[in-house]
Amino acid sequence: MMSPSILMYIFVYLSGFIMFFHFNEWFVLWVSMELVMYGFLVLSFNPSNLEVEESCYKYFFVQSLGSGALLGLMYLGVHDVVMEIVLFYKIGLGPFYYWYLSVMGGLGWVSCFVLMTIQKLIPMVMLREMDFFVGWIFIVVSLAIGLLGSLGQVILKDLLVYSSLHYMGWILLMEMMEGEFWMIYFFMYSFMLGCVVVSFSRSGCLMVGEVGNKHMIPVVLSLFVLGGVPPFLGFVLKWVGFVYLLGLDMMMVVVLAVFSVIMCYVYFRVGINMVLVSGGLGSAGVVDDTSYYVFSGVVSGWILYLWGSV
Repeated sequence: MMSPSILMYIFVYLSGFIMFFHFNEWFVLWVSMELVMYGFLVLSFNPSNLEVEESCYKYFFVQSLGSGALLGLMYLGVHDVVMEIVLFYKIGLGPFYYWYLSVMGGLGWVSCFVLMTIQKLIPMVMLREMDFFVGWIFIVVSLAIGLLGSLGQVILKDLLVYSSLHYMGWILLMEMMEGEFWMIYFFMYSFMLGCVVVSFSRSGCLMVGEVGNKHMIPVVLSLFVLGGVPPFLGFVLKWVGFVYLLGLDMMMVVVLAVFSVIMCYVYFRVGINMVLVSGGLGSAGVVDDTSYYVFSGVVSGWILYLWGSV
């Protein structure tokens, strides 16, 4: 049973989201972001683990700097390009990915998942209300860094970071379009990422080469999902994204297609190398939860595609 203090901090964490979606005043929105940040820090903090403790301190410093700048801009009535840059900084997109990579390395798997998904929700909703003066720059940079950072990467958490950067570029593109499809896309991405994090967590490994035969199949399938290898959910997300983004400039669509093909190749290559190094799938034990990853990665993806094509 959870202690009363933990329940209190969970309440503080959730109250931040409740305040954000029920008020429109800038100061209240800022307070809600702070409540979410402090709730996440307390729930993630582990004084017996130095890496977790260090990551929490880094996250606190980065977010406090961004929050102070954001509060100052609100006080001055500046709601344009500078505020956009600060929000991108708080999310860790574009050239600000360096703190994101550093913080993720010391957190537990559950905290990593929350940092890559739920913690980004409020800043992204705020960005939705802005004009994206410099949005294109951060989108292209995030897509490029996500692609280049994945090349030759063998650390599982770093793969998640660069994959998250790449997919956030897609989600920001959705935000620039009319409608709320970006929110559906974001939640489907979160579901996909949750399945991947579960498989990585159960493997008990931090490096690609450390994955044992028992967890080989789920981890390889998870890499295929992240890379957008057909017919997994990552591929279907990008396919639906292409259909939705056809109204954009054709050059941008071509760039997205090239980036997607290269990402698919990179993650497919990592997965195949894992199988070859371990001696092939024949040496991998058949685990009970393999069907879970296949189902979540393939069937749910095509359900999304069929739903979106109706």
